[in-house]
Amino acid sequence: MKKLILSMAMLCATSMLFAQNHYYQHNPMPDVVNQNAAPDSAPCDDCSVDQVTRLVSWNGAYNVSDIHQTGNMNDANVWQLGTGNYSQVEQDGANGFMGLGGSNNNADIYQSGTSNTSYVRQLGDYNDGWVIQMGAGNYADQIVGTGWAENNDAYVYQSGRRNASHQEQYYDNNDARVSQTGRVNNAIQAQNSGADGAEGSFASIDQNGFRNNANQTQTGSYNVAITEQDGRGNTSSETQNAGSYALGLGYITNTSYVSQNGVGNSNCLTQTEGGTGWNYNWVSQSGNYNKVTVNQFADTTGNYSFVDQMGNNNNACVQQVNGFNANPN
Repeated sequence: MKKLILSMAMLCATSMLFAQNHYYQHNPMPDVVNQNAAPDSAPCDDCSVDQVTRLVSWNGAYNVSDIHQTGNMNDANVWQLGTGNYSQVEQDGANGFMGLGGSNNNADIYQSGTSNTSYVRQLGDYNDGWVIQMGAGNYADQIVGTGWAENNDAYVYQSGRRNASHQEQYYDNNDARVSQTGRVNNAIQAQNSGADGAEGSFASIDQNGFRNNANQTQTGSYNVAITEQDGRGNTSSETQNAGSYALGLGYITNTSYVSQNGVGNSNCLTQTEGGTGWNYNWVSQSGNYNKVTVNQFADTTGNYSFVDQMGNNNNACVQQVNGFNANPN
């Protein structure tokens, strides 16, 4: 399936690039178009995500759980019911290479109530962290990976009001997923891959409610980001930055899918490719007053953008640049 998607995307991207690079030669009205020089950049509207910074939400003297585990194949399970619960899990150990991180650690946290807070810290390879929170004002924070960490999974499910999730993963083959249902939910995910040339990371955010915010940042190659929002006043922002980790094959290095359904949704996407392949994005918006801004930059060749908007007063702005020294940074 992955090879099929890559092949289709490369075929579409190659066709679009040919049309863009030879635009003035094939334009049916060259005399009119050539009267004005091409602008330095597209007139894209600003698109940003306002995130609520959660520090320590827990403010009660009720249940407290603090787990520290060192070594490999650790298992931590926390189950808390009530108001003002707090949980912290730290798992560390030696992964057999320079004594960094741990291996095959597992953390499962379930919290139900009000103002619950959960922290998970996992270092090393093949770690698995699950956080499930039900209630109002819950906050989950997971940071996974150190050294040569790979194959880490982080999952958060939140249902309630003003939930927030912050996940960070480092190095290769990581998987981060967030699912939120409620009002004024926030999700931030950051992934850093490409340390040793392996495949990159996968990140997904699924939000259903009112005034949800999503922000995903990925660094490295072969990254995939998926955002799905259903509600009113949702905002999403994706930033993907690929380096030269694609083994020189010229394949797609960044892929972004965004689906928004509701009123007043907005999406902002920036993709930068550092010399190995293509950028690919797909945005679908259904509703009123939707807005999308896409910026794609490639040092060599390769941009592909597809935007589908249904509704009234929609606004779409796409800026694509390819060629050597195209990276604005």
